[in-house]
Amino acid sequence: MSLIIAKKCEDSIFMLSDTKLTYKDGINRDRPLQGTIKVIQHSDKICISFAGDNYYAHLAFQKITSDQNLDSIKQILLESHINSKNQVDYIIISLNPSKIFEIKTNKLEEVNHSWIGSQLGFDKFQFYQNNHINFCNEAVQVKINEMPSNFTSECTELYTNCFESILNVINNEAIPEVGGFVISIVSESGKFISPPYLNAFRKPLETDELNGDVNFLGAESGSYTINFWGGNEKAIAIYLPVGNLGLVYQRLNNGIMKPVILKIDEIDFADYLYLEKKLEGPFRTQTHPEYFNIKGVNSIIKKDYIKAINYFSKGIEWICRDLADINNPSTKHSSIYDYDYALKRLLPEDLLSCLKTLLLNRAVSSYHLFDFIQALNDCNELLKFEELNSEAIKFKMRSLQNLNENEEAFQILEKYRKTNFSIEAISIS
Repeated sequence: MSLIIAKKCEDSIFMLSDTKLTYKDGINRDRPLQGTIKVIQHSDKICISFAGDNYYAHLAFQKITSDQNLDSIKQILLESHINSKNQVDYIIISLNPSKIFEIKTNKLEEVNHSWIGSQLGFDKFQFYQNNHINFCNEAVQVKINEMPSNFTSECTELYTNCFESILNVINNEAIPEVGGFVISIVSESGKFISPPYLNAFRKPLETDELNGDVNFLGAESGSYTINFWGGNEKAIAIYLPVGNLGLVYQRLNNGIMKPVILKIDEIDFADYLYLEKKLEGPFRTQTHPEYFNIKGVNSIIKKDYIKAINYFSKGIEWICRDLADINNPSTKHSSIYDYDYALKRLLPEDLLSCLKTLLLNRAVSSYHLFDFIQALNDCNELLKFEELNSEAIKFKMRSLQNLNENEEAFQILEKYRKTNFSIEAISIS
């Protein structure tokens, strides 16, 4: 079955959906990966959703081409609904002006709000909405939603309430015909968008977890995390950190959206979506620069130094954002070199240690690509923090040699010969 909600609020409009699929055999597929996106962005001004038998919806969507207008779409979907003998219902939302069209019980009507799908699901939705109940109140939850910039406080409150209510219906096992993920479509700046969100759930905390880190990414904690990347007319993406699964929903032959499932970590998934689908999700569960360092080291092992440098640079850029926050949130430099050394010293110990590792690994990768100036710059930056780092000294001298700066390289060697620092690892060959 499913549950779809559409509402107007002032000049704004939004639609919320689950992803549960019902097939022609009448069987509900319970696994989230067996579902689909019930909301289709036909264009940035027209969106369509369906609830019921996906067989009829798929046939109807195949008749809707990119050049068809709103009136043609309404006629195709009304015929599909009637031919299905009420086995599939539709909602259409459009902009300029904002309108909601509901197709069910053998008729098409323009309405101010609409729902289609499970009657039990809708009854529970209204109960949760009216009573502001959190169905998962015993679980530990982290929820981050990106709100449309044009929403007033009243619209933000209504949207948030509806989002939480349909999420409660999805999480209620007593309503098996509604399930999967929440998909939202909202109007912003005269077009429809699918705003990103991050929801993380886990079982209640044990006593020994109260003073430590809370794990949301392990099966042992009963975790379930959804990183909804958002989307456009071409694709909608979801990442499931537990399992390292990336889901990219796309329309095939103008039909309903089906997922391409990738076994991939979040960093590579972000790169894939940006390069292939032009999607940029604002939320990450793997954002600590150490993740980028691990990816870069793995690339070095494969001798893919260009890719390694890309990962190390991303980790350094991530630390630059922290430096901007320390200094002034509105001030951001393009390079780690541009930040004051004393400011960088204010970084937390773990970030400072990671920064030094990233600089050294990028220097090594640059050296292998014969970019001796970049290698030299990164070594110099690292040596500001750790003057006796033997690897940084070694690659600095080697870079100087390759730049025909043998005298400076020799001076560095002589400098360390006068100290108690072991020079075995840095001797010029």
